[in-house]
Amino acid sequence: MKRVFYRSLCAVLCVSMLSAAIPVRVIAEEERRQENTLEQSETGAADNLGGSMTGDIDTGEIGNESIKNDSDLANPIAPQVEPRVSLASDMSPDSEQSTKAAVSGYQHSDSATSGSVTLTVEWNDPVLGQPTTFHVSATGGSGSYLFRMDAPSYSNPNEYAYESVADPSRGEWTKFTDACASHDFTFTTTATGSYNFRFYLMDKASGVYYLRTNSYIQVADDAYPSVASIVNKAVSQAKQKTDGSEYEMAFYLHDWLLDQLEYDNSLKWSSAESALTRGAWDVSSL
Repeated sequence: MKRVFYRSLCAVLCVSMLSAAIPVRVIAEEERRQENTLEQSETGAADNLGGSMTGDIDTGEIGNESIKNDSDLANPIAPQVEPRVSLASDMSPDSEQSTKAAVSGYQHSDSATSGSVTLTVEWNDPVLGQPTTFHVSATGGSGSYLFRMDAPSYSNPNEYAYESVADPSRGEWTKFTDACASHDFTFTTTATGSYNFRFYLMDKASGVYYLRTNSYIQVADDAYPSVASIVNKAVSQAKQKTDGSEYEMAFYLHDWLLDQLEYDNSLKWSSAESALTRGAWDVSSL
């Protein structure tokens, strides 16, 4: 009987001691967690002052249920660092070109470099039948440059066979500008297709005698058909208005061509493009 009573008393005492020990242990554990959290917060603040970020724990949350276990304290969530964007490498070609246009006022540009000298040509979208301005400038070297525009060449759409629209050995195509920092050239496109433009720079003081840009520009407008379209239409008319023989068609096309143009007394224009879209042709180029 005494042994049973003794065992019961021991059981009661053990339960009582365990119940009393649990809150003490919880309190001690919580205090230890708070101390660890404060230490880590102070360490993170010190690191931030030194230029590095090692933690981002909100001390206002200490004691709340947001801290789940010791692993949360040992491995705090790393702060989200906003990525840095490089405009030079991450911009799309269209965005980059828009940025350049906002700075220079032109929609397109091309450049070439020789030594310390860079030649740049800028222009806006050409409108067929209207003059297009090509702004040519340079940087580096002596700062005093000579510029020249070569005679543009033309190709029908999708043919990629270019013919100079004018005689490049005559007229303004052979002349350099006076010494300057920049110059504006103009040219009027008159036929749907592709034009090739070449601009030159000379800076003798810097030893640069031949620096060139080479730009291909496509234009299209139903009101300004390609040379091939004009020729094909003329051939169709010749078939309809003759007996279809080679002789009659050649005779018809001969007279038709004479009606399309005038002799170019400036001896400048010398191509199918100039004859059929500008009404000017230098017969001496034959």
